[in-house]
Amino acid sequence: MYKLDLAKIDHQNNMSKGGQGTIHLYKGKGDPEGLKSIVKMEKINSIPDLIKNFQEVIIGFGCFHPGLIPITGYNVKYTPSSRSEAEDIRFYLRMPRMEGDLGSIVKANQAKEEFAVKQELEFKLELEDIIKKFYSLACGLEYLHKRKIVHRDIKLENVLVDKKGNVKLADFGSASYIHEEEDEHSKQVSKYITTQVYLPPEFFSSQRKERNMLYGADVWSLGLTISEYCSGDLQRRNNNPEIQEARRKAMSDKIKKLYGEVLAEIIDGMLNTNREYRYSISKVCDLLEKNFSCISEQTKKEMRFLSHEVNFFLYVYLKKHKIVKNNENAMKVETSPNLIQWNTSEQSLSIYLFIVFSVGKCEKGNE
Repeated sequence: MYKLDLAKIDHQNNMSKGGQGTIHLYKGKGDPEGLKSIVKMEKINSIPDLIKNFQEVIIGFGCFHPGLIPITGYNVKYTPSSRSEAEDIRFYLRMPRMEGDLGSIVKANQAKEEFAVKQELEFKLELEDIIKKFYSLACGLEYLHKRKIVHRDIKLENVLVDKKGNVKLADFGSASYIHEEEDEHSKQVSKYITTQVYLPPEFFSSQRKERNMLYGADVWSLGLTISEYCSGDLQRRNNNPEIQEARRKAMSDKIKKLYGEVLAEIIDGMLNTNREYRYSISKVCDLLEKNFSCISEQTKKEMRFLSHEVNFFLYVYLKKHKIVKNNENAMKVETSPNLIQWNTSEQSLSIYLFIVFSVGKCEKGNE
């Protein structure tokens, strides 16, 4: 875990800019051209923004899985307020450089499919490539679920692809730990943070949202993501339940026709509208291994039997040095084995930055 050297960020080269912040090249040690790493810079405008980024650091530093994007460094630049300017806080996260996301690939495939149709040809993806991507993401999600983490924002745009076509699940800003304690606060959850079209039916029909619904919601979102990738269907605008149900059936029929019943049935199991019968992510991994020989024994070991354990540097530090203020105007950090709760006020952000900087004490040093 490294504290980034801000001088090595190429601020002149903005790779992209949007709701998730600005992406820059990072010209770190042994990588003078910035070919291996990127840095996401996000301006902090509120307490929730700071918490979101800090949470992404906590989870991302512990992701030692081939199907997940790790956070390999961070820094915070804080400029105090003055008479002429308001205080400015910028959060930097370093991660491996990827080439794009599945959403971009689907859009490119749509153009290829349209061309093929005009030529009266059939366009289809390689089944082996689909299975490898599917298996990698499923195992990555299983890795999170076994550690009582839910992603809460799985979609095509949050699945990144490298030059070799390997996929990794990204963006842990919406992720959350699941309580072990069986009290009312731990059972109930106000919302599942994701694009609305990726929400399973129970989030529209149930008045009471429970924590154990979140695992199934992740499975549903991944199933829909894979279904969109295989079918090339991006018709997400209309959230009408009947229209979306017809859309899922059409995608399933297309997948069955192009890639066989087995793959279609696995995805259908993830998209079961009855969450009691919806597949768990571990069952999805098992079914993929059982039915597709392209998943080698070596791949199984790498994806499901990792010797690494989640190394939550920041969580351990917070647990050891509990930060508790018995003041309603201060922030209270409570730690438990599987959750960090944040209770915040509208006080100046600068009061809370000491948390981020204090964590730097457990770093290996600058890179």
